[in-house]
Amino acid sequence: MTSRKFDDFPLPKQAGILANDPQFQQFAAAQVIKEGPTFNNSAAAEFIRRHCDVKSRRDLIANPEAAEKFKRLRTDFDAWRGVIAEKR
Repeated sequence: MTSRKFDDFPLPKQAGILANDPQFQQFAAAQVIKEGPTFNNSAAAEFIRRHCDVKSRRDLIANPEAAEKFKRLRTDFDAWRGVIAEKR
């Protein structure tokens, strides 16, 4: 069985996976409160919806602006966790 790459999943699925990732929850909390405890999956999901200005993850499919915001959020998260170089 071949495992799928994260980028192969539709954006709503990616958002769901991220919301359940403890490292993303820590990143989301740092964006909002700067110091303190990490978010849980529900708070991280709400962070994604607010950041992308959508009511539902499904809106990431039909709303190109929201999809772009989500992609930039993923880039910021990847930079935060050291997977890619920091933006200049």
